[in-house]
Formats: sequence, structure tokens, C-alpha cells
Amino acid sequence: MPIMIIHGEGDDFVPPSMSEEVQMANPDKIERHLIAEAGHGLGYYYAPQRYETIVRDFISKTS
Repeated sequence: MPIMIIHGEGDDFVPPSMSEEVQMANPDKIERHLIAEAGHGLGYYYAPQRYETIVRDFISKTS
């Protein structure tokens, strides 16, 4: 099952290194995107257009 991770580079609750570790466990199935400066759960607020594009592209590739 494909997995998408969108992670804020400024996340100090769940550091970006943790999502990198998850991605490296199965790089063929896990797609990871970083949003500059975004804190935990704030990726959409920092880059709404990019966030929506990432989600749309992922859905179109996996459906």
C-alpha cells in the first residue's frame, strides 16, 4: 500500500528525521514531502497550493 508523508521542516514535536527513517524503511512505497518552516501539522497553512498539489498527484498515481 503506498504511503504519503507531508512533514514540516520546522516540526519540533515529531522531528523530520523520524519521517525520513520511516521512508527509508520502504522507499519504494513511501513518498515523503517536506514543507519549509512548517511546524507540526501546519504544512497546509505554510504552503496550501503545494500541499494540495502533492495530495492530488498522490491520489491520481495511486487510484
